[in-house]
Amino acid sequence: MNYKFFLKSIFTIALFAAIFSCNDLTGSDKKEKNEDSLKIQDDTINLANYDRYFNDVARFYAGVKQIEGSTLQATDTNAAWKRHHNDFTIFYDSIERTWFPPIVKFRNKELYDVNKEIKTLYYPFSGPDFVHADLFFPNAENIIMIGLERVGDVPKLSDLSDARMDKFFKAVRISLDSIFTFGYFMTNDMNKDFSRSLELRGITPILMLFMSKAGYTVLDVDKITLDKKGEIVPITDKTKWIDQPFDTYIAGVQIKYYKPGNNKIRTLSYFSHDVSSKNIAKTPELITWLKKQEINVTFLKAASYLMGSFTEMRDVALTKTKYLFQSDSGIPIRYLPENQWESKYYGKYKRTIGVFRWAFQPKLKEIYDKGVNVTPLEFGICYGFRYNESNLMLAKRK
Repeated sequence: MNYKFFLKSIFTIALFAAIFSCNDLTGSDKKEKNEDSLKIQDDTINLANYDRYFNDVARFYAGVKQIEGSTLQATDTNAAWKRHHNDFTIFYDSIERTWFPPIVKFRNKELYDVNKEIKTLYYPFSGPDFVHADLFFPNAENIIMIGLERVGDVPKLSDLSDARMDKFFKAVRISLDSIFTFGYFMTNDMNKDFSRSLELRGITPILMLFMSKAGYTVLDVDKITLDKKGEIVPITDKTKWIDQPFDTYIAGVQIKYYKPGNNKIRTLSYFSHDVSSKNIAKTPELITWLKKQEINVTFLKAASYLMGSFTEMRDVALTKTKYLFQSDSGIPIRYLPENQWESKYYGKYKRTIGVFRWAFQPKLKEIYDKGVNVTPLEFGICYGFRYNESNLMLAKRK
């Protein structure tokens, strides 16, 4: 069997209904609150205060059966959804058996202290990669993600025509197969696919799907932006919403979620924005907001080696964080002097891939060649996704 084709095919099925006709996440357009509470293990969260439609949709994406009182209860008997449920369950179960265990083993040993202390995770250049953020840092109360992928919408699941499904399937197959093949999302390809398909408008549905598969309940989804003082502003007027990363409008989404049995409500904030120094000079409110957050852990993976030149984004990490966890694509080690940071290294560092040849770090290779404080890595990740080419490092502020 062609394994890559299998991955593509299953991902196509996995997200088949993501956006058929969009329902804007504005205050005026949100569905009326449903007073029925979801069944949960911990009654300390009053779910009647939240619109359960968001969690129903997340479960629908994820191929997870609806629970009593669901607004989408009838979809469980839909033939297309049943095929999706069966196929995606088989696929995701295989990923949980093979892909996740070595990462969890690594996390439990190497990131134990980090996960005891973590409050807010700063994950720039993340795209929609909630999977690795949650795998490595399951105790994060707040996650800040930034990318060039558009925010998108929560769909109104009123149109399940074959034509729309087929168009959506094609876009998803092309754009999402990379995460479990290479361990990261390909931003350029994903944006091209988003722009090709009217059915696929952004990453919000993908984030919700991954949350549901990880066992979370999605409580609320809000479109947001930032004012000039660096304060979050919920979007109530959809005519003022601009979902375009390459301008001076900062588009974002904030998702509140929790895991049944744990009464802590968590928050994921994603911003679609060009964070190059040139553009940040025009939109300093993003940096202002970041500096107000209780960031104590930074995660950098498949970051295109941009932290060497994106000064403001790098400074947020270096001034706010206690733990820096990254591949070589993150902050160059010249910014991590030994008198300020204690570092551990994992895997192997031999080279950078051709397109990033300019970012090769001789000093980092020297560290790996000496083998001092270097531990083998039992899984592939980032651009060196092959087992023997991946690397990670954990730096702790002294």
